[in-house]
Amino acid sequence: MIDYFIQLAFQRTIRELRTLVTLIFTLAFGIAICTTTFCLYLALNSEPVPNVSNSLYVVTMDARTEASASDVPYEKPDSYVGLRVAKDIVQSDKVGHRLGLAQSSMVIAADGSGQSVQAPGLITLGTDLSVLGVRVIQGRTWTRDEEESQTPVVLLDAATAKKLFPERDPIGQTVRVGDGLFRVIGIFSHWAPRTEFVDIPRNATNVAGQEESFFIPAATGLAHGVAPFTSGECHKGQAVVTFQSVALDGCRWMEVWVKLDSVSQVDTFRSYLASYAAQQKASGYFVHAPKPEIFSTREWMAENSVIPAYVPASAFLAFGFLCLCVVNATGMLLARFTRRASDFGVRRALGASQSQIFLQAIFETGLIGMLGGFLSLPLVQLGVMVIRAQKVDFSELATIPLEWFLGIVISDLVIGVTVGVIPALRICHLPPAKVIKSGSY
Repeated sequence: MIDYFIQLAFQRTIRELRTLVTLIFTLAFGIAICTTTFCLYLALNSEPVPNVSNSLYVVTMDARTEASASDVPYEKPDSYVGLRVAKDIVQSDKVGHRLGLAQSSMVIAADGSGQSVQAPGLITLGTDLSVLGVRVIQGRTWTRDEEESQTPVVLLDAATAKKLFPERDPIGQTVRVGDGLFRVIGIFSHWAPRTEFVDIPRNATNVAGQEESFFIPAATGLAHGVAPFTSGECHKGQAVVTFQSVALDGCRWMEVWVKLDSVSQVDTFRSYLASYAAQQKASGYFVHAPKPEIFSTREWMAENSVIPAYVPASAFLAFGFLCLCVVNATGMLLARFTRRASDFGVRRALGASQSQIFLQAIFETGLIGMLGGFLSLPLVQLGVMVIRAQKVDFSELATIPLEWFLGIVISDLVIGVTVGVIPALRICHLPPAKVIKSGSY
């Protein structure tokens, strides 16, 4: 019986080519536009560092240590704190793994070989780089003793190490960063968040995450001229644009990130942070109410509007366009079946049941949906190519996984069956005698 329904579906479908082509293109364009925009939306809204960043929280507070009549009220959460505050939090023995970070960009030169690269990297306070999901593939990270004694050590990413030392083992080699010579003690694999979430003020123009090429201990770096990209917030809370300066006294320039794996850990750390901030305010170190808080990665990205507003708006409009296509397809199918009401009436008069008429109609609409799915595949690819051709830093994130292609065809098949339910129910309930007598509905 199923073979018979499939055969009928093919025969009936190709009889009205104009309606068939219109239906197929309507569904194909709807699913293609919706899929293309949603692939970008999902890419930007997925976890920046898979299996890591959903457990990361950034510390915010009003950490100003000097008061002025020109001070502005603390209304927007601020993630920058001074080095002393960052040390207190990172080196505390409270819950969670903690790391202080500041964006930098330095020239790294292999000592004695002439090879050099301009590379972005992170000035880091703390030793546990696994907080960010950084995977060391050769060598090691620095120890607490090396950090406190300001031992000049650095970690490079694999690509940078290969550029600087194409024919040598990079571990143990010396590189010049800033004014100092640093020994390479570790190599880490490629690390670049899908979307930017670390040190957003210094990466305000980025949506896609930046690939980091080095990690260097904060105190050691500052002592050898390795500075954050800008000085952050200095001079009574007024932002200054001082590039690559290590004159950071009185400045708030470092973020503190903490890895918390459970709700209880979040509550415990939040209580600790509130207590610490209250102590600093009571001692007079903080001159304003600190209002400490922690934000998850997604909350912090939303707070700073990392993802452009037009991306979710486009996804919403694309879904609306798909709904419009479905409504139009339903109307066209209803008109198509109505024109063939006498054919269905003859089948009913010859003994076909309502369920058989319904299944025949559903098989026809499912076939149309499947054909629309196959046509939508090249349209989706074209849409992705158009997005990737745009001159925005996150365009490269638009990709369609291979398993999506099967899903697209199945989705169109389901849509085709769904839009055919109302026309099929209506046609199978028509009185056979009436439609045969009238020759139409």
